[in-house]
Amino acid sequence: MTAPQSLIINSAFVEPQQHWAENTDRTLRQEPTRRPAGYEIIDTRENTRRQVAIPLVGPA
Repeated sequence: MTAPQSLIINSAFVEPQQHWAENTDRTLRQEPTRRPAGYEIIDTRENTRRQVAIPLVGPA
């Protein structure tokens, strides 16, 4: 895939339908699903990155 023209691929007024995912070679690809909840920890001393998932919260 060539470089994206815009990183914004969803409307601000409806639930997201797709997201950007990173390939192993650090290029981007579009995934046709909503992105999983989570965050990324980047350690510049060790030059590592890891994803931490956030569990979904259901109704009480």
